[in-house]
Amino acid sequence: MYPIILGLAFKMRVTFFYILYFLCCNIYAQDISKNQIELKFNFEKDHGNWEVYNSEKSASYFSKSKYIIESFINRGTIRTIENQISGVNYEIKAHIQIKKNFGSTRYGIVYGFLDFNNYHFFAVTGQKYYIGYVKDGVVTYSSFGLEIKEAIVDNEYTFTITTDYSLVYFKLNDEVIASSERTKLVGNKIGYLIEGIGKLKSKFFQIMQDGISNSENPKESFSKYLSNGMLLEDGKSILCPYDEKFLKYPIVIGRTSKDGNTKYSKANFVKRDGVSDLCLLNISDTSDFNNDRHSFEKNISLNYKIGEQIKIVQLKSENYFRNFKIENYMQTILEQYGAGKNSLFFKTDADMHNVLNGALVYNSNNELIGMISLKRNEFVGACEVIKSILIDGFLYELNISNLREFTANRIVAIGFYPHY
Repeated sequence: MYPIILGLAFKMRVTFFYILYFLCCNIYAQDISKNQIELKFNFEKDHGNWEVYNSEKSASYFSKSKYIIESFINRGTIRTIENQISGVNYEIKAHIQIKKNFGSTRYGIVYGFLDFNNYHFFAVTGQKYYIGYVKDGVVTYSSFGLEIKEAIVDNEYTFTITTDYSLVYFKLNDEVIASSERTKLVGNKIGYLIEGIGKLKSKFFQIMQDGISNSENPKESFSKYLSNGMLLEDGKSILCPYDEKFLKYPIVIGRTSKDGNTKYSKANFVKRDGVSDLCLLNISDTSDFNNDRHSFEKNISLNYKIGEQIKIVQLKSENYFRNFKIENYMQTILEQYGAGKNSLFFKTDADMHNVLNGALVYNSNNELIGMISLKRNEFVGACEVIKSILIDGFLYELNISNLREFTANRIVAIGFYPHY
C-alpha cells in the first residue's frame, strides 16, 4: 500500500475539528481514509445479526467460528445484513471457502441488496468470475465468465470490492482482477450469494467507509477531480478546459468569499470548443458568488515571448473541497507550437504535478496570457498553456463580451460529486 494519510487541524472560530484525507499513489492500492465508519464481523467472536435459518431450500448457521450457508435448490440463496452505505468511497471484504462445488454453482458477495430482483454481485465458479447487477429482475454484466488467473484459482477466496469515486475495483485474494464504472446502489444490505446447489463457509465479513457524506448538497460533497476555472464578468459563466466528467457527474463550484467561508453552487455544462478544448459552464445559483475575495484586476494580452517569466495562479484545496487558498508559481515559457506564427499553445517548465487543470497564467505585466491544460499534457509531455487568443476567440464565438473589456478575472474551483 502506498497511500499517504495526512492529518490536518483547522481552527474555526472557537471550535476545533479535524479532517483526515488521503492521496492514492497507486490506484490499484486504494485505501479508505482513517476518518472512516467500520463494520466488521469476525465470526469467531461476533455473529452480529446474521441470519440463522433452516428450511428445505436453504440453511445458515454458525459452527467452529465460521458462518456457514447451504443451498439445496438450483435457484440458490442469499444471506444479508442491513448496512447503509453512505460514504463517498467504501471497501467491502469477505472471506469465502467453497465446500461443495457443483460445477456451475456461483459463490460470492452481494451489496446494495434490496430484494432478489435488485442487487449488485461479485461471484466465482470454478475458474471464472462474474460481476454485475440485477435491476427489476434484469441482469447486467460488466464481466461475464472471464478466466481467473491460474495462480489465484482456489476453493478459498478473500473477495474485495473497493470504490474510487467513479470506478469500482474487484479483487480476489488481494489481486485486482477487474474494474468497472460505478453504478447506483438500490438497496442497503450486504451479504453472501450462492447461485445453485452448494455450501460455503466464511471467517469474516467487513465494510469500511470513508465517513464523508454522500449527500447531493454541494456543501457536503467532495471531489477528487479538482480543477480551476475563470468566473467571467457576468458572474455566472465559467471558462475552463473541457473534461468528459462534465457530461457524467453533477458539477459543483467552490471558492472562498470575503467573509472567509467556502461558498458553493451547482453548475451546468453549456458548450465545448473543439479547437482549444475549452468549455463554458453556467452557475445555477449565483447568490453566494458575489464579492469574491480572489479577484484579479488584470487585462488580457495576446503577446508573450520565449524565456519570459510567467506566474501561474490557482485556487487549491488541501482537504477535499474546503478551505481554498491561492497558490502562485513563477515559471518560464519554454517554446510555442502549432501553426507557425499562429501557434495556439506554449509549454512551460512547471511541474505538472503541482498545477491544476484550468489554472490561470499571467505575464510579468500581470496580463492574462493563457490557461493550464493538463489533458493535453498527456500528449505534449510538459505543462501546457492554452493561449489567450483561443480564450478570446471562444468567448467571441459564444457572443460573450470580449475578454479585453473585463476588469476582474476571478478564479474558482471546479469539482464533481457522485450521488450513488
